[in-house]
Amino acid sequence: MARLAGLPAPVIGRSRELLGTIAKNSRIATGLRKGARQPEATPPADQLTIFATEN
Repeated sequence: MARLAGLPAPVIGRSRELLGTIAKNSRIATGLRKGARQPEATPPADQLTIFATEN
């Protein structure tokens, strides 16, 4: 997309470097590389959900 938008090659290269650094240090990316799955968050007992299953 950046190339199609006409951004200069040095800008695209630097953005790739930054993206690589972010992906390397990101908690999400680290978890994905390790194959770890985060447990689904459950709302606290005193908080109502938007789509309550109880009538």
